[in-house]
Amino acid sequence: MTSIFSVETQQEMKNQIVEQIMKTVAVLVQEKSQKRYLRVSECSEYASVSPGTLKMWIERYNLPVSCIEGVRIIDTRDLDNFIARFKI
Repeated sequence: MTSIFSVETQQEMKNQIVEQIMKTVAVLVQEKSQKRYLRVSECSEYASVSPGTLKMWIERYNLPVSCIEGVRIIDTRDLDNFIARFKI
C-alpha cells in the first residue's frame, strides 16, 4: 500500500509521537514519585503559601486534615482540589 506521506513526513510523525509518549511517561513517573500524604508543615511549601495561610485554610475553609497518633497529615489530592475550587 502506498502512503500519502513522504518518508520524511512519516519519520517526523513517528518522532513526534515518540516525543509525546516520553513526555507523558515522565509526567506520570514524577507524579508517582511524589508523596501523596504530607505533614501539615510540609503542605505550606507544597502549596507555596505560609504556614499561617495553610492554618487559616484548615480552620476557615475546613481543608481536610487527618490526625493519626498526633501526626497531622493532608492528602495532596484534597489540597489540589481545594485550591482548584478557587480558580478564577
